[in-house]
Amino acid sequence: SQMKNQNFLANVQIMPVSDFRVDINFMKNYNSNFIQGGYNVDADSDPNNGFQFSFGTDLITYSRTAWTFGTSFTDGRNIYDNILANAKIISQQMGGPLDANGFTDGHSLANAYVLVPAFQAAVEGKTPAGMTDAKKSGFPLPNWRITYSGLKNIPLVNSQFSKFDILHGYTSTYTATGIQSSIDYYNVQNNAISDRDAFGDIYNPYTFSQVGYVEAFAPLIGADVTMRNNMQFRAQYNIDRLLMLGLVNHTLTEDTGKEYIIGFGYILKDLKMKMSFKGKERTIKSDLNIRGDFSLRDSQTRITNILQDDSQVTGGQRMMSFKLSADYNMSQNFNIRFFYDQLMTKYKISTAFPLSTVRAGLTATFTFGGSGGF
Repeated sequence: SQMKNQNFLANVQIMPVSDFRVDINFMKNYNSNFIQGGYNVDADSDPNNGFQFSFGTDLITYSRTAWTFGTSFTDGRNIYDNILANAKIISQQMGGPLDANGFTDGHSLANAYVLVPAFQAAVEGKTPAGMTDAKKSGFPLPNWRITYSGLKNIPLVNSQFSKFDILHGYTSTYTATGIQSSIDYYNVQNNAISDRDAFGDIYNPYTFSQVGYVEAFAPLIGADVTMRNNMQFRAQYNIDRLLMLGLVNHTLTEDTGKEYIIGFGYILKDLKMKMSFKGKERTIKSDLNIRGDFSLRDSQTRITNILQDDSQVTGGQRMMSFKLSADYNMSQNFNIRFFYDQLMTKYKISTAFPLSTVRAGLTATFTFGGSGGF
């Protein structure tokens, strides 16, 4: 057996102009595990054919950062239509007589070496020309996070805010799992069996289990500000999507989500509280930290059977969340915190009922050690 692991991670921070920071990251992970039994045994036991190595299994998994923002706002149906159109082009690039559906003999829509590059081209917004190597891991492309704080240099803004950051972030990752050497392809090369599978396609050197993209703008646009009176506000608009291609059952899973987040915070400096302990009245002075967050998220999951051209919404929900908390240090070692969390969920399938949960309470935390006491 032979194991091969390649991990590449790079982080770069650049500031092209003052108060404008860009954090860039690259990532690629590649794992291969090759196993071969009886490597010194002639596979077909026929000396007239020479020595034939026995079948060796190569199991590959990899992931890398990618660019899919070209289709981030494209409707899922259009991406699916592009996959079908790309598949025909790639199939015709492989050569052979055309069938009634526009695919060449032995390279139908069910063929992973046709469907995977067609899927990649459709999601990444590329042309399918030349995209025929389904197993190739490719080169990682940069993801980024942008922070711009230059607005505080405007006198009117600076007079009211001590911090005013504009935020934007983008991540996209392509992952391929279950890439494995094909025993059927080996038998075609070394034994007298048919070179066609159940779909009439030519056997490929490798089989695929699943490939897909996970993309997120977190946030697409956001702001994080602190006022001169210690009030803090933040707002974000996030979007995300998952596109997963299953090669075992030939399905396309699409999960999309949009989220709005509004948050606030306030630190009430040196708040005084009177309390009696062991018959003695004592005045405590500490900061009261108040935080609140409101979020609204809408998501939907759709599964499409590619060979049957059948699409159904199988999941999704609209969630509204409200969180409020306040904590106060009674001493260096003792903290009390009040919290209120409410989550309301409405599902997009008829078999699930709306759900609302509320959590509220008061927590007390005592840290042993130090000399705080009461």
